[in-house]
Amino acid sequence: MFGKIHPTVAGFFIIIIAFGVPAVLTAVNVYHLFTLKVRNLFRRIVWALTLICGLVLSQLYAVVITDMQNEPWDKALYSGFHQPIWSEGKVFYLTICILALIGFIVLDRFQASTIPPLVTVLCMAPMYAMMATCVVWCIQIKVVPDGLPLMILPLNIIIMILSVIRSAINEWNASVEHDEALYGKNKFLYTLNKWLSKAALWPVFAFVAVIPLLGVILLILTLFGQQPDIIVKAWTETADYTFSQRIAPPNLPYEGHYLCTVAARGHKGLVKPLRYGERNGTVVVVNRQLEIANAFEQVIEERTPRFHRAVRNFYDKHGLPIARVIRTKFSSDVVYILMKPLEWIFLIVLYLSDANPENRIHVQYLPGYRDFLKAK
Repeated sequence: MFGKIHPTVAGFFIIIIAFGVPAVLTAVNVYHLFTLKVRNLFRRIVWALTLICGLVLSQLYAVVITDMQNEPWDKALYSGFHQPIWSEGKVFYLTICILALIGFIVLDRFQASTIPPLVTVLCMAPMYAMMATCVVWCIQIKVVPDGLPLMILPLNIIIMILSVIRSAINEWNASVEHDEALYGKNKFLYTLNKWLSKAALWPVFAFVAVIPLLGVILLILTLFGQQPDIIVKAWTETADYTFSQRIAPPNLPYEGHYLCTVAARGHKGLVKPLRYGERNGTVVVVNRQLEIANAFEQVIEERTPRFHRAVRNFYDKHGLPIARVIRTKFSSDVVYILMKPLEWIFLIVLYLSDANPENRIHVQYLPGYRDFLKAK
């Protein structure tokens, strides 16, 4: 009885974490947006949880569900989507994220009435750029089936930014009269101070300040080798998405791949792909595990043909259907790890039965190798 209930309970908690937590955090953030007296520790905890949970769940959802891979547009995939932002443009938008976070922390940490209005405006400018980035991200990935959950974090970021800006404006308006005569001897400073003292105009000034801010960021990044038009090319030098201007190569053939072959599609740092190979006229990604498995099969085919046929029939019947449902890098990583004990067993057998085991391993999946064996 317990064995039947346990997977159900586990699935229930997964659903709660994956869908319930984002829904609750979003609802609380919306509440804070329309509530005046919200500057407290609870709001900050909710914001921290929103960012942490949002980043983790978005990454898991992108990898496991949508099969969004961190591969450039010109690389052929078996399935899934290429990177939504060009890798060379990530530095620019990462800079915006950092500046926006700094501005966000300053406005949340200090009362608006205790800091100069010009500082408030300069803090708001990168936050405006961040909101624009969130909007562009949502438009970029809207063509991805089931991609709506990937928009939840950007939506919450926009709500959080609007909330802290609203709090700053309300705090400034609720404070005592502001001294406008301080800069009376300087006409420019007096005029600037007079306009900045009107909190309702802060969003306008921040919007105007976005342009020089982006210009400064682009200028600095250009000095370090970035392209000046990276702000646009980050979205257009992609494939599969709304703003994409590139056409990705056709997907590599998927049907007919077995467990080891599929496992070679996992994350490079784990599965360690070596090269491309050929299997029945199909291009496959080859790693060490795949070479060892195929060399082991070759040995038992040579030494015990009858046993090999039985193993092959069983594998074709059960292994191939399993391989067909492995479509993400995460699931490929799991298969690779599960196959590790068998890989070690295969390797031991090879070293006990072959005079040159490494030679046999390294020639697996080379073009024409199977034809050579048949002719031999």
